[in-house]
Amino acid sequence: MSLSAFLPIFVAFPLLTALILILFPHLLARRIAYMVVPAITTAGGVGLLVEHTQEPVIANQIGGFLPGVGIAFVSDAFSALMLVATGILVFAANWFAISTGEDERNRYFPSLALVLLAGVNGALLTADLFNLFVWIEVMLMPSYALLAISGTWRRIGVDRMFVVVNLLTSSMFLLGVVYTYGAAGRVNIAALAGAARTNPHIAASMLVCIVALAVKAGIFPVHGWLPRAYPGASAAVMGLFSGLHTKVAVYAIYRIVSAIFVFDPRGQWIVVAIMCLTMIVGGFGSLGEQRMRGSLAFQMVCGIGYIMMGLVLATSGQGQDARAVALGTGVFYLIHHMLTMGSLILTTGAIEETYGSGRFDRLDGLQRREPLAAAIMAGGMLSLVGFPPFSGVLGKVGIAQSAATVGGLMAWVVISTIIVSSLGALLSMMVMWKGVFWGPRMAMYRPIGAEEYIPVGEDLRIKKKQLAPGGFLLGLSVLVFFFAGQVVTATTNAGFSMLDINSYVEAVLML
Repeated sequence: MSLSAFLPIFVAFPLLTALILILFPHLLARRIAYMVVPAITTAGGVGLLVEHTQEPVIANQIGGFLPGVGIAFVSDAFSALMLVATGILVFAANWFAISTGEDERNRYFPSLALVLLAGVNGALLTADLFNLFVWIEVMLMPSYALLAISGTWRRIGVDRMFVVVNLLTSSMFLLGVVYTYGAAGRVNIAALAGAARTNPHIAASMLVCIVALAVKAGIFPVHGWLPRAYPGASAAVMGLFSGLHTKVAVYAIYRIVSAIFVFDPRGQWIVVAIMCLTMIVGGFGSLGEQRMRGSLAFQMVCGIGYIMMGLVLATSGQGQDARAVALGTGVFYLIHHMLTMGSLILTTGAIEETYGSGRFDRLDGLQRREPLAAAIMAGGMLSLVGFPPFSGVLGKVGIAQSAATVGGLMAWVVISTIIVSSLGALLSMMVMWKGVFWGPRMAMYRPIGAEEYIPVGEDLRIKKKQLAPGGFLLGLSVLVFFFAGQVVTATTNAGFSMLDINSYVEAVLML
């Protein structure tokens, strides 16, 4: 039996659970439910990956509408892998929220997190551009509330900026969808397959959508809002946003370019320049930060450049195998980035929860006081820069190899940029390490909510349960390194699935 009939459950189950948690607000029940739901999403994504070894693409026409007219959910190896990754990330972020008691302080946190997960799942599975806009809005609604109820005193200004940026970009994306409908009479992705290559009006409207998604993803030069907005939320919320908002935008760009533009190489060098600048600005941007999560936010921008470079290299006109490998390296780096950034953000949150701040000038000598936290942070930093035995080194080597396959000037530019941006990330992480973990033992600190500094007692230590989520994600990064063969096979299959446009069209339109 095909799993296509179960695709709507990825959206319906989190939404229904979120409603139940509001009606029955028992703390233990909330915690069990909003840990189980992302775990089920992960298990469902694994099931879809197994299904796609036999069936490349499966689709479900919700409500029995005619193909191409009604709401269609579709899954291939790429979307299934994304479901697995997002499920893991949400599981870890929710786990951290439980460990800090954030879900207890804000009783609506679990329901909002599950609605956010439902929106993400819907965006990953939809086969329609308008419904992609709808699911992105479903993601944004709980995000506004999560920002408002979490984080520091900066959250009000941050929330306002986050709302304005996302409202403007969502309106821009919708405008692109409207233009597409006016030009083609349809907005189904399968029905538009290849249309941007032959119809300049559709190409222009799709570029409007891609620019809107680029802002949401934090691509240079429209990245500035992200390092300002994300650190203002709590660590649990920032962990959710880092693995969901930007990555859904990247996923949507991958899907539009692969299905509608069919890897149109026009303007390739412009995009290469933008991605190289994104990598360099993100890598070195952290040097101007004095807060741990502010520094990590710039590294999020840097990572988006790496992820998108895989898509750019796939437009180089090489053979199908080389294109699939290039796409696979981009997807591999996406998975690595979700795990590594999630680990660093959640571990940083544990430090802030205990010592009351993430500022470099208010922390010192944590390497001696907190050896476990220091080890997790060091592992995440090494993965971010690209050292073994962590997943980051394989992601960067894979992108460099794909660039070398393309050859010529592009190979030199991309590989040089990888080296320079990695140097920037290394310097940024060294500055953070020197400011937070190196040096003498801390003497004074200010707990969260306190107005005065107090002496640091010998019994003041980060709780192990607060470090567990970050350690869990870092452990997965190590597993990705040691089981790279299986992971690379999965990501390369995701690349082949994006190249198999005919199977996508046949499944969605029931040809």
